[in-house]
Amino acid sequence: MAINTMALSIASNSIDRESQITRAIEWLRKSLRNARFSAVYNTTAVNHRDHDYLNAVVIAETTKNLEQTTDLFKRYETTAGRTAAAKVRGIVAIDIDIVVWNGETLRRSDFRQSYFQLGWQELNPTNS
Repeated sequence: MAINTMALSIASNSIDRESQITRAIEWLRKSLRNARFSAVYNTTAVNHRDHDYLNAVVIAETTKNLEQTTDLFKRYETTAGRTAAAKVRGIVAIDIDIVVWNGETLRRSDFRQSYFQLGWQELNPTNS
């Protein structure tokens, strides 16, 4: 059984963003192996128009493959209330993105952003 490692970016800017992040962290803790979580922190929306986000970074392992893991996270987002219509309005109930998978940066733009780097540097102070 292969073990895959990942670094996730999680975020919410909905009116209930604190509870969204808390519930997502609890769910990820149960769904993944050896999960480590950064502190939760506030960042300004990249477009400077939408509401501020609460963010965190997670480093964890799974025996699922990339497609299965992505599908799992997308199903969670939908269950947590994420909709395309709300995103168009600039409201994201919860966002879980795989930024790094088995050492490969999948989302280079996200990796460079402060909303990821703050948590990444907290969890990897010598590997930034």
